[in-house]
Amino acid sequence: MLDLAIHPRRLIGRRQTGRASDYGRALAFLAAALLVGHVILLLGIGLPGGGGSFAQTSTATAGLLLAGEFIGFIVVAVFGSALGLAWLIAGRRPGFSRVGLVFAYLYGGAWIGFCIGGAVLGAGVGLVDPGFVARATEALRASASSGASAVMPRVEKSHGGLMQGPSALLILLGYALWIATLVWCVGAWGAFRQSFAASRAQAWLATTLWLAMLAAVVWLGRHFA
Repeated sequence: MLDLAIHPRRLIGRRQTGRASDYGRALAFLAAALLVGHVILLLGIGLPGGGGSFAQTSTATAGLLLAGEFIGFIVVAVFGSALGLAWLIAGRRPGFSRVGLVFAYLYGGAWIGFCIGGAVLGAGVGLVDPGFVARATEALRASASSGASAVMPRVEKSHGGLMQGPSALLILLGYALWIATLVWCVGAWGAFRQSFAASRAQAWLATTLWLAMLAAVVWLGRHFA
């Protein structure tokens, strides 16, 4: 992870040796990154079922971790397939499996960065409103069961303001970590161009097409919801 954070393109280049084991290692890294990210996030915002027994808390936590792994792999498969199609339209034929290999490392690194920032941010909000995460989780769960849009609860400032004292430092640090992760993603995205020996124009075209596909899917989902 340290090598991926500092030299993402170099590490991803070394992981493409042309052997079949390359894909197994990429999937193993993705699975580990998803698990570590979820654990960090849960430790930061609080374990589910914290008010129940140890067995209830353990069961709820294991269920969330398994669901997170499954959803993470589905997201990578869908996003990676769309990106493979975008590169195909842009004039390169690296193959969907090779695009998925590079995307697995990028997504895994970005996910851990997002979870670390979210954990710090959640800890800062928890200092002000300890029950916010539980209310937000319940709102998302109710939204998923009813199919309606989630109405997120407001932060009840029962222990001072959000931007006062230690909570302000944690919240600002959480946002800074998210920004740093975004900057890392922009820099690491060049691993695709490097791996596929593509031109700058092809890389820009593939990225633009991919973002347009994702935007179209989101628009269709909201339009027909």
